[in-house]
Amino acid sequence: MGAQSDGATRRAARLTDGVFFGPQVAWRDVARLAGVFREARAESGAAGPGSIGASRSLIVGASKEAAAGAAREYLEKTFAMYRAWEMQEKTMASLQLGFDTALDDWTVNGTPQDCVETIVRARAMGLRKLGFTIYSLPREVQARIDYLQMIAEQIVRPAGALA
Repeated sequence: MGAQSDGATRRAARLTDGVFFGPQVAWRDVARLAGVFREARAESGAAGPGSIGASRSLIVGASKEAAAGAAREYLEKTFAMYRAWEMQEKTMASLQLGFDTALDDWTVNGTPQDCVETIVRARAMGLRKLGFTIYSLPREVQARIDYLQMIAEQIVRPAGALA
């Protein structure tokens, strides 16, 4: 069940065996909400700890700066869409909807090695599932195929091997 607030996270813990946090929620809030989920599962007498996951923006480049530059146009559109749809609600964790917050605070970004290190930190906070929206995807078909292959070989496979 998706959640972006304490109440929704507690509800997910009571009604389901897993919770999945949205892509614009900061890592610090994901860690806090993961704790809320674990606590609520324990209080409810649920069998087992349940599953915690999150959707994350994946932004890959030769450096953090190059990755951010490649993703800027896509991010601007995402921020505008979230604002236009008034996605931020009072009870929710603050959504990251601008460039005033560092990408490190809410995305998986940088070189493939930077991305693997971020995924390792996500695992350490209890996340077992990550979904990615790729914001730095090239426009040409072959470049996209090569890029996705690089993500599989240099990020997903190494991160999976560390699990």
